[in-house]
Amino acid sequence: MIKGRQYIAFSGHPGLRTLFPGTIYSVNNRKIIRMAIGSLGIKNLVKSGGVITIYITVPLTVLECYLQDQSNFYRLAGNLASDLIKIGIGSLMGAIAGIAMRKVTTFVAPPIAIAIFLGGFTGSVLSRIDEQHQLTEKLIALLEAMGDELADIENETQSHLYRGMKGFLRAQGLRIPVKY
Repeated sequence: MIKGRQYIAFSGHPGLRTLFPGTIYSVNNRKIIRMAIGSLGIKNLVKSGGVITIYITVPLTVLECYLQDQSNFYRLAGNLASDLIKIGIGSLMGAIAGIAMRKVTTFVAPPIAIAIFLGGFTGSVLSRIDEQHQLTEKLIALLEAMGDELADIENETQSHLYRGMKGFLRAQGLRIPVKY
C-alpha cells in the first residue's frame, strides 16, 4: 500500500514477463482484474463464473421441465429458484475462500483454484442436501398450494363482483343477463 492505494508488485526478471512487463500495478488495473490477480480479480472471476453457470443452468432446467411429462409452471419456477440459490451460495463461498487465500499467499494460482474448487464443492454439497431433504419438491408443493389459494381468491372475488353488479343493475331497474 502506497499513499493509501493498493498495488500488486511483481518480482523477478521483467524480461521474462511478457504480459506484465512492469513491476508495480494498481489493483484496479484492467489486466490485473482480467487475470484474476488480487481481491478485485477474484471477485470478477467468481462473478463471471456465476453468470456463466446461470447461462448454462437456466436453459437446461427449462429444457428438463419441458421434456418431463407432468411439468408445470410451478415445477419450473421451483427448480429455477433452487438452482439459482445454489449457484449464489456456491459463488459466495468461492469468493470468500479465494479472497481469504489471497491474504495468506502471494502466489496467484492458489486463490483462483480454491475459489473454483470451493464454489463447485459447495454447489455439489447443496445439491446432495436438496436431494436428501427434498427441499425443491417442498418448494414446488408450496408454490402449487399458493397458486391454488390465489385461484380460489380470484374465483371468490369474481363471484362477489358479479353478485354486486347484479344487485346494482336490479336497483337501477335494468334487466339482468343470464349467466351461462
